[in-house]
Amino acid sequence: MEYKKKPALYHKKQSEILLSSELFLSIAQDVLNKGLPFRFRATGFSMLPFIKNSDVITILPVKNCTIFIGDVVIVADQYNKKVVVHRVVNRSKDSYLIKGDNCFKFDGFASLNEILGKVVKIERKGKITRLGIGGEKRVIAFLSRNRVCIYLSFLCRKALIFIKNDLFKKPSL
Repeated sequence: MEYKKKPALYHKKQSEILLSSELFLSIAQDVLNKGLPFRFRATGFSMLPFIKNSDVITILPVKNCTIFIGDVVIVADQYNKKVVVHRVVNRSKDSYLIKGDNCFKFDGFASLNEILGKVVKIERKGKITRLGIGGEKRVIAFLSRNRVCIYLSFLCRKALIFIKNDLFKKPSL
């Protein structure tokens, strides 16, 4: 008789608990539906350079705030049982067009029922940063909607690599 092990809902790693996407979605929904802020460590690179892998972000429930173009929101993807933290780049009546700043493709339109909350704080290496969620967020939304952010990010990475290589180049005699 073959025994099939169920996938783990969480994995303990030193002082952190890594949750499955499904369990994370469930906990996020429960906390935010109670009107409480939700704080977690972001993973992935779709929001570079404004939200980096390992940044700690704080979300306020959508019922406690108004959603505007440029806001970074957490959206429930019920089909894939996961959440996405991306930017609102446009609006149409009762839905919001969502896209990652470092992504070429749009996620699509999300209704207010699918948006769980809005990012209000980003912590990087213990310090609070507001870049990307402050007054510049509408400009970033415009750039992201027109796929300029991803090209700027690419050019910046190439420039940094060039500068780094140039700085550590051995001087010729």
